[in-house]
Amino acid sequence: MNQALELLDRALETARSEMRALAARNYELAAELHASRAQLVQDAWHLRTAVPVELYRSKLNELSELQKSLMRTARDARDIVRASLQHTHRQQKRLGAYQKCLRMAF
Repeated sequence: MNQALELLDRALETARSEMRALAARNYELAAELHASRAQLVQDAWHLRTAVPVELYRSKLNELSELQKSLMRTARDARDIVRASLQHTHRQQKRLGAYQKCLRMAF
């Protein structure tokens, strides 16, 4: 198999791993995998001339579909993190008010 196609296959597997990392809320790993995937795609791009256009396009379409799923998953993860941060902020405000009341009582 051509090296460009092998790189795209590795990029596809990396994207799947990235999806699993996002689902597990391992955002640091997901970011590392994203960077790795981007590099694999870039490397494959430089080797694309030795690959039949249809094969290359097929792999890119597959990557594109995975990217759409990754974006949905990342948006969902962002919303979860945002809600958690808002909840934590509200809790901190309540605790601060409670502590203020305690200080006033003594």
